[in-house]
Amino acid sequence: MNCIWMEVVPAVCFDVTGVGVNVWSTAIIAAFTVLLFVWQWRQFRLSRTVARANYRLSLYEKRLDVFYALKTYFDEHVFKSKVEMENARAMYRSTIAADYVFGEEVRQFIDQLYKIEVDLNYLDGKCGHINNKVELQVELTEEEAADRAQYVNENTALLTRRFKMGSEDQFYAVFEDYLNLPNEL
Repeated sequence: MNCIWMEVVPAVCFDVTGVGVNVWSTAIIAAFTVLLFVWQWRQFRLSRTVARANYRLSLYEKRLDVFYALKTYFDEHVFKSKVEMENARAMYRSTIAADYVFGEEVRQFIDQLYKIEVDLNYLDGKCGHINNKVELQVELTEEEAADRAQYVNENTALLTRRFKMGSEDQFYAVFEDYLNLPNEL
C-alpha cells in the first residue's frame, strides 16, 4: 500500500486484508451511525413516555387542586345558612382552572353553586330588614309577612339545592371520571 500519510498517522493507513482504508472507514462510520440512530430512537421513545407521564401527573394535580378547593368550600361554608360572598368569590376564582382541566359538567356544577350563593346573598339583602324585625320580635305587616313567607320558601329551596350539591354522592359523582390516577404513567 502506498500511503502518503504512513509516516504521520500510521494507524489510519494500515491495510490488513488488502481492502482500501476508505472501505473500512466507511463501514465503521456506517455502523456507528446506525448504533447512534438506535440509541437516539430509544432515548426519544423514553423521553416521549416520560413527557406523557409528566403531562398526566400535572393534569391530575391541577384537577386535584380544583377538587380540594371545592371540597374545602363545601366543608367550611356550604352547610351554613349564611352566605359570605367574599368566600364564594374566592372559591369561584380558585376554580377557574376547571375550564381547562375538566369537562363541561364540572364547570356547570361550579357555576350552579356560585349562582345559588349569589341568589342566597341577594335574598338575604332583600329581606334583611324583615329578618331584623323578626329577630327583634317586632310585629310584621301583612305585606312584610307575605314577603317573609316568599323569602323563606325561596331561601329553603336554594339551601336544599346547595345541600344536595354538597352531598357525598352528588359531589363525588361530578368528579369521579376525572380523579382517577392514570394506571400507566
